[in-house]
Amino acid sequence: MAMLEEMSFLEIFTIALSLSLDVGVVCLAASAVRKPTLKNALFVSGVFAFFHAVMPLLGLGLGLGFREYLSAYGHLIGFALLLFVGLKMLWESLSTDEGDVEKIGRPLTLFVLALATSIDALVIGFSFNFVEVDLPLAVSLIGGVTFIAGLLGMYLGNKGTLVLGNRVQSVGAVVLIILAFKVLLMV
Repeated sequence: MAMLEEMSFLEIFTIALSLSLDVGVVCLAASAVRKPTLKNALFVSGVFAFFHAVMPLLGLGLGLGFREYLSAYGHLIGFALLLFVGLKMLWESLSTDEGDVEKIGRPLTLFVLALATSIDALVIGFSFNFVEVDLPLAVSLIGGVTFIAGLLGMYLGNKGTLVLGNRVQSVGAVVLIILAFKVLLMV
């Protein structure tokens, strides 16, 4: 089996930032519709952060069964997964469907939004099977950055600064696409 290249702190942080952007946008839109209390903002951000921290672990676990069989193609799989997530995020950033965002405080809606926004983190976790990564650092950064993005989204949306909107998510998508090509070239 080939030696895996270790992800740097900056690469892990960049992934964490990219994964958290959709949470920031959802929270931004939600708080623009209805002013959140501090307790609500902390709770909502905490739920999103929890899902974003747990999903890479779940993805990593699901991928462990395939690691031995797929190690020769790991860079291609990592490339495909990162490219898929990046393109998916880019596609979503171009749509402006904010649907049930104003109901974010409802438990079922919050659960569905947290699950939906963290699917990308599940895929990233699966790709962790094909690169060397400091897992505690990655999980902490992904969860922490997501928590901060949620709080910032709530604060900025509440202040009415909806100037950037989904363009922020587009930046995250492009970063993931660039990382996908880096993984492809790590042969």
